[in-house]
Amino acid sequence: MIRFITTALLFLLFIPINLIAQQEKEFVMSLQNTNLFFSQHTTKSTLNTAVQISQIGEYNSALLQLSAIQSNSVIYQVGDQNEINYYTASPFATQTIQQLGDSNVITHYTPYSSFEEHKNFYQKGNNLNLFSNGTNSISKEMTVNQFGNSGTVYIFNR
Repeated sequence: MIRFITTALLFLLFIPINLIAQQEKEFVMSLQNTNLFFSQHTTKSTLNTAVQISQIGEYNSALLQLSAIQSNSVIYQVGDQNEINYYTASPFATQTIQQLGDSNVITHYTPYSSFEEHKNFYQKGNNLNLFSNGTNSISKEMTVNQFGNSGTVYIFNR
């Protein structure tokens, strides 16, 4: 009887440790499955910056590199193998990016800009590509809606 009680107590002690280790392992695996990458570069640590990334599906990736005084980014991906590469060096930046479908790509690159940047990119479909380069007075508040399958949009700003 004492042996049974000792075995039961040991078993009860090790169950929570095993469950915690299993939960942490599942969390790491879910990050690896979504390929979520986030990088932020700012000059001050007390800046107002908010980034929200929501991904549903497999092999989605989002790479953000922000060098802004203030920024607010919302990334939403539903589908598989979607990719977002976003780099901006605007002083104030607001981005809303949504992808619904499979194998969609959004690439935005602004190496230097003195303009505030408020951009909205929306893709709904499969195999859609959007390449945006630069920000100027015309494109600083740009919204791009792309629907369908297998389409590509190139935007070059000077």
